[in-house]
Amino acid sequence: TNESYLKDIMPFVDVQLKYKERDYLENVFKFWGSVDDFDICLSWDRRLRKSLGVRYDTRMGVFDWDLHMRLHHVGGIQVCSQEYKHWRATGVAFTWLESEVSKSNRSLVCCVISNGEKYGHYGYLGEMETGPYVAYGIDCEDLAFLKRQHGTNSHRSTDVTERNLRQYFYELENGEEYIHTKVNNLNLGASTFAVSENKVVDCGTAGDIVKTRKPCRCLNIDDVKVKFVTINALSSMKHKENFHNFFNLLYFGSTYLKYLDG
Repeated sequence: TNESYLKDIMPFVDVQLKYKERDYLENVFKFWGSVDDFDICLSWDRRLRKSLGVRYDTRMGVFDWDLHMRLHHVGGIQVCSQEYKHWRATGVAFTWLESEVSKSNRSLVCCVISNGEKYGHYGYLGEMETGPYVAYGIDCEDLAFLKRQHGTNSHRSTDVTERNLRQYFYELENGEEYIHTKVNNLNLGASTFAVSENKVVDCGTAGDIVKTRKPCRCLNIDDVKVKFVTINALSSMKHKENFHNFFNLLYFGSTYLKYLDG
C-alpha cells in the first residue's frame, strides 16, 4: 500500500490494483507473517483423509502406486520413493541431513477471520499428488545429478532442486556462469531417513507480527516490468489493441478459464 516504499525496494513492480484488492493482499501478507497458533499437520491430514477416503489406512501403498505408475511415467523419474511418500504423508517435501522442519509455509493456506482480529479457521488449499519437485528437481544440466545405478537414482529430486537453485541465484546475483563444486554432494537417492515425530506447529499470540530485519533492495532487472492488475482487467484486455499479439505465453489458473470465453 506504500507506493514510494515499493518503488524503492522493487522498482520493476507496478501494482495497478483497486484499494479493496490492496487491502486483501495486505491481510494475506499479515497472515503469512503472524505467529498465531497454526497446526499445518492437522490441516494436511484433514485434506489427506478427505481425498483418500477408505484408502487412507493403506495410504503408503496408494502413494507408491501414484509414484511408479503415474509420476514416473510422465517424466518424474528423478523423484525418489522415500522423499515422495514422505511428502504425501506429511506435507514436508524437502529434507536434509542434520536438519528438521521448524516453520510451516503459510502461502498455500486459506484463513477465515472470525471477527476481524483473530483467525478462526485454517484450511490447506495446495496440491497434494504431484509435489513441488517438478519445478526444479527433475532435470539438471549437470548430468552427474541424473545418474542412476541398478534402477535407483544416485541423487534425490531434493538434491537436484538445491543444485539448480544454487545456480539460478548465483547467476542472477553475479551475472556470470555458475561453476558447481562437488564438495558436499551426497548420493542419497537410495537412502531412507528416520522421520521425527515432532509436529510442525506455529505457536504465539494471535495477530502478532514477526519482526524482521529491514529488507534489502531487490536486484535491478533491465528491460523487465512486473504489473499486477485487477481481475476485471482480464475481460477487457482482449478488446484493447495494445494487447493483441503481445503475449508469447499465458498461464491461467483453472478458476480463471472463464475469462477466456470469446
